[in-house]
Amino acid sequence: MSTLSTRGRGFSLVELLIAIAIIAILAGILTPTYLGLRARSSVTEAVQLVARDIERVRLDGRRQNVMTSVTITDGASAYDLVFGDGSTRSVSLPERTRFTVPTSPIELSFTPPYGVITPGPNGVHEFSVEWIGTGGANTRDVGVVGLMAKVVIR
Repeated sequence: MSTLSTRGRGFSLVELLIAIAIIAILAGILTPTYLGLRARSSVTEAVQLVARDIERVRLDGRRQNVMTSVTITDGASAYDLVFGDGSTRSVSLPERTRFTVPTSPIELSFTPPYGVITPGPNGVHEFSVEWIGTGGANTRDVGVVGLMAKVVIR
């Protein structure tokens, strides 16, 4: 009887190796999914950050009745804001994201009193935010449309 009680305690080496193999298989399956999710969320965060800052700079110019601007450059991972009081600020995008701008640089200058911009080619200023890390290609297109600078995310 003493042999049965000692054998029933703990895991055998084979059971432990099977558990490790199952964990390794699950990690191999879930890693690409996690990296893709991370890429999508970083690009979405970057686009929302830019859209918020474009609106913030436009409203600042309207409030102070002065010209303000946002400058976006191709291949950059940051963009520049010029506020109504003349102060400037460079804002960095989330890690491993950058701009793709067909006609670089894009300068969105908001003129008083209504904070309107000069329309871009075909009435739209277009740029993209792309992921440059592992986890697959992920890009979001952004258009700044019309005189009132409506930001459209595609």
